Amino acid sequence: MIYFYRLFYSFFKNLLVLLKVILPQNLKAWVDLRTKKIENTSKFTNAYWFHASSGEIEYCKSVIRLLKEQQPSSQIVVTYSSPSAEKLFHNITAFVDQFIPLPWDQADYLNSLIDYLNPKVLIFARTDLWPELILQVKKRNIQIGVISFNPQFSIINSLLNNWLLPQIDFISCIDDSIKNKLSANHKLKNITNDGDTRFDQVFHRLQLEPKIKIISEAKILVCGSTWPEDENILFECFSELIRNNFKIILSPHEVNDQNIIRLQEKLSRQSLSYQLLSKENNFLQIVLNENIQIIDKIGYLADAYRYAHIAFVGGSFKEKVHSVMEPLCCGLPVMTGPYYKNNPEAIKYQNKFVFTAITPEEVIQTTHRLLAISKSDIITEMKKNMNASQKVLHLLFKCLNLLKTGST
Repeated sequence: MIYFYRLFYSFFKNLLVLLKVILPQNLKAWVDLRTKKIENTSKFTNAYWFHASSGEIEYCKSVIRLLKEQQPSSQIVVTYSSPSAEKLFHNITAFVDQFIPLPWDQADYLNSLIDYLNPKVLIFARTDLWPELILQVKKRNIQIGVISFNPQFSIINSLLNNWLLPQIDFISCIDDSIKNKLSANHKLKNITNDGDTRFDQVFHRLQLEPKIKIISEAKILVCGSTWPEDENILFECFSELIRNNFKIILSPHEVNDQNIIRLQEKLSRQSLSYQLLSKENNFLQIVLNENIQIIDKIGYLADAYRYAHIAFVGGSFKEKVHSVMEPLCCGLPVMTGPYYKNNPEAIKYQNKFVFTAITPEEVIQTTHRLLAISKSDIITEMKKNMNASQKVLHLLFKCLNLLKTGST
């Protein structure tokens, strides 16, 4: 299997390099990241190595923070696969010795990285598993784990999991259903259900001071991480909701100038007034004077949820809903479109705290209905998911002790 993968990957890599000049900007940036020179700024010995693709770093943050609290002298490295990950590192820089882009998944590149890191363990977040990386790490008898594992069980993914997962030393799943499915494969070892570590990170962030503070006498609906497919439905509802004393916070997934101009033009055609976050003089005293607040900057949506009454989470009219965890942890009932089954919380809390609306009429009706749901009830339920990070850290220490008695 590895030989077939190497052949395919080499072809794929060479094709990307050959076509780089005509690739879309995001894919070109991905290729550039693979060849970014590693700055050998540290001397690593028995480092804890965490790997995340991009947003998957959110599942590592609370574990990294706890690890540093319990082992202040430990060395921690984070590798990542996507350029978009870099904007997510700001709140863990104090705990991480170095952030390094993962090179091409080929032996020569990887062995140089492994030599530099000299890790005691490699921990993958979620599902971003790289076959050659796993093989080269295992050759050196370094332990490998996966945390907050939430795999898809399609035919292709199942084939990949059957190949890669037997090489993993410990697998921490987000729930029992995944653990039970994986446990049916007797080649796998040390499978646990420790929960989703991102809940700990979200609640940790909610204890910090927000970057924005919003003032409004009206009820607030936050439309988060929206795409044009979502907006086509939502824009048909805005006028009616505004007449019913709602203010709308619109936070598109893409905040580039072109997309923000598109939204401004669309709102103007509907005679809906708006204000831009980037134009606010004081982010800690934002008064919603206009119908719509457009969040045209990255990193402020999570705090906007704190001041809302209801959330709509985008991607759910496109093909995959974005995470509903953050609004739920703020105590918001959540509305989505039809495509929500990629998200475990959207499935778990469906028709309890998460509700599906398909048409503009359903969006309006559901919005009014969700006002009756208690914020405190939602927060109490979400807090039952906390402490997964401590369980994961305990599992990590336990597995390392299998190799080095009395050492963590």
